[in-house]
Amino acid sequence: MDKLPEILRAAKDLIVRNGFEATTIQDIAKQSGVDAETVLGYFQKKENILFIIARQTRYDILKLSKAATVGAKSPVETIQRLVKVYINYIENNTDEMIVLAKADPSLRLDLSRFPNKEYDFLRDEYLYLYTSAIEWGIREKYFAGIEPHHAAKVIVSLLNGIGTQLCTDFTVSYLADEILTFVAKRFAP
Repeated sequence: MDKLPEILRAAKDLIVRNGFEATTIQDIAKQSGVDAETVLGYFQKKENILFIIARQTRYDILKLSKAATVGAKSPVETIQRLVKVYINYIENNTDEMIVLAKADPSLRLDLSRFPNKEYDFLRDEYLYLYTSAIEWGIREKYFAGIEPHHAAKVIVSLLNGIGTQLCTDFTVSYLADEILTFVAKRFAP
């Protein structure tokens, strides 16, 4: 029987409660009902668990974001939908976001076991959703005076900051309106 979901759930719970450093493989094994060797058989080390959580979170956000952009009638509506999907995701998946914020996966990932190409691809695909919406907005005269890729990075950085903010403030939906106001004012022709 595959114990991976139970191991990941236990790891998320423990990291949220105790932090990454204080969480041990033995703690994860005990909470998930397996022995430490089983956990190590799946992951080799604790940092790899973090990578799987980070990769799955990126994948889930990308999948929801792509679906949300279908049928958008303007680049502004596309960006609004993308921001709202992200905010909804972090509000409905607080454990994943807290794990990522507390453990800073970019500093801990064991890329010898899990190549970073997939992780980078997911990040770049997500960024492309914003870049293409901004390029559309420039062509249709919704936006002016911005470089699309740079502007997309700014939006995504703001959203990532909201994910980090979630560690101390569990109501972040009001920040979506702030980002959308920023986009409307900064990108306006």
